[in-house]
Amino acid sequence: MLLQLAVIFDILTDQAKSMADLNFETRYTGNETNEIGELGESFNKMADELEKTIDSKRNKDLLMSYGLIPMKDRQDAL
Repeated sequence: MLLQLAVIFDILTDQAKSMADLNFETRYTGNETNEIGELGESFNKMADELEKTIDSKRNKDLLMSYGLIPMKDRQDAL
């Protein structure tokens, strides 16, 4: 049991490191129905939300750089 937990924590640690490098493709794929499974699902949701937020910010920055969003509206676009 302890070895299994160590492996799961290693997986989640690797996933967190990938997210820190802005790589949101990695996902926790365990099938536990306990707190560990909930933690894995939470990591996956966090990765999804971070990816959406960063993509949205990049898209808005690109639109502003082409003048498609006026600079006066910049605060609203963020």
